[in-house]
Amino acid sequence: MKWLIPLSELAGVTELTGGVGRRYAAVLAELSALGVEPIVALYPDTRLVENPELPPGIQLDVDRRWSWLPSFVRPVLRAVMFRRRAAKINPDLIFAPEWLGAAAFAPSRIPLVTNLVTGIELMTEVEDSAGVAGSWRRSLQTRIQGALERRQVRCSSRTIGCSVAITNWYKARFKMPDDAQVVRNCIDVERVRAGASTAPLPDGWPAQGTVLMHAGRVEARKGAHISALAFNLIARKHPGLQLVFAGARGHTLPEWGTDGVLSLIDSDLRDRVVFLGNVRGDALYRAMAQAEVCMVPSLWEAFGNIALEVKASRTPLVVTSGSGFDDFCQDGVDARVVPPADERALAHVVSEMLEDPEQMRALTQRAAIQVDDFSAVSVAQDLQRAVEASPHVDGQYLE
Repeated sequence: MKWLIPLSELAGVTELTGGVGRRYAAVLAELSALGVEPIVALYPDTRLVENPELPPGIQLDVDRRWSWLPSFVRPVLRAVMFRRRAAKINPDLIFAPEWLGAAAFAPSRIPLVTNLVTGIELMTEVEDSAGVAGSWRRSLQTRIQGALERRQVRCSSRTIGCSVAITNWYKARFKMPDDAQVVRNCIDVERVRAGASTAPLPDGWPAQGTVLMHAGRVEARKGAHISALAFNLIARKHPGLQLVFAGARGHTLPEWGTDGVLSLIDSDLRDRVVFLGNVRGDALYRAMAQAEVCMVPSLWEAFGNIALEVKASRTPLVVTSGSGFDDFCQDGVDARVVPPADERALAHVVSEMLEDPEQMRALTQRAAIQVDDFSAVSVAQDLQRAVEASPHVDGQYLE
């Protein structure tokens, strides 16, 4: 069966890729091994890597003609061009994340399955809760792209959320297809484990000292400001501790980038803070493995693939409650879980972990076993079954 998938990032192909790009690269390769013919229609907003590593079995169709246009113009053109591409390729089905709304105008004769991962309206809602003041361009993009994403979801023959949290978020806002399902995300478990052991450390990694790592983009939605404020409290108890941010600057305004986050840290502690920027390839996994503790203090996550990657790297993990992490993180069992936007709770838990190696060892051991359930091989089978099933056969979640 031929699947057409519109994406803006793909691991090994685009320079900048997050958990979504890595997840799709892993699962589409495994789907190909199961007999699916994945065709990725790629509309990158960032540069392509010089020597792309295309996952096996995936056909790639890249369209960069509109990347120079303003961000609030691209969504409509992308949806129009994808409609033409879909009509020409004539796949058996379209499997599209709601992000971008690229399949909003997809031909009605082709079954459309929308993967709920994180729409722009959700992202904006989370950023607004943190007090991020958006520009008029950002506001316009949210309205345009949000309308396309809503149309795509409503036109879908079925939806498959990556977590209970994101599915419920959409259900609370408008009527969903009757058989809305949840299929967990995946990571390339073996690659993460190998990279954690053998990959070189990224440039800029501290030459000495204990490292506390913020894993994720440097932006409000990922809680970068919460990590900074927590470090002010943690660093007083742990003089040799350094804070490393491993992630590109996010899409929000400059005050939420590296300079803004650094300004939140006490002036006498700023020489103990390192911003690695976007860490490409397996070096990210080696960095995770070298850190004493990894923090992923997102204000809200649809799923949070990077938390799985931290677990696979065998590093103690701290996440937040109330969103997608709840599907696979249990406080005191395989991770520590704190309320979002609470730097004091985060600082307390991290300090407790740093002072209790036995607790950290127990957490990582249980997490390392659990993460095998999120391998691409395992998830691809469930995803294929959910996507290709006849619509409305059952309304149960696949977890």
